[in-house]
Amino acid sequence: MRVGREAFAACPADSIDYAVMEKLAVGDGVVIPFAAGWSDVGAWDRSWQIDGKDSDGNVLRGDVMG
Repeated sequence: MRVGREAFAACPADSIDYAVMEKLAVGDGVVIPFAAGWSDVGAWDRSWQIDGKDSDGNVLRGDVMG
């Protein structure tokens, strides 16, 4: 299920630690180990590292002309 566009747009732009974790009372939260191989793709160079490249080493995604 996906949150509707209007509901998502109405959400504050707070990080999970501020919006949820800091508001928990001691003992009300749990941490579960999870090894998913996830990487934080927060910069263009990281996106380039994980995407497939063409023969010139370029990453093309979306409606582009190569």
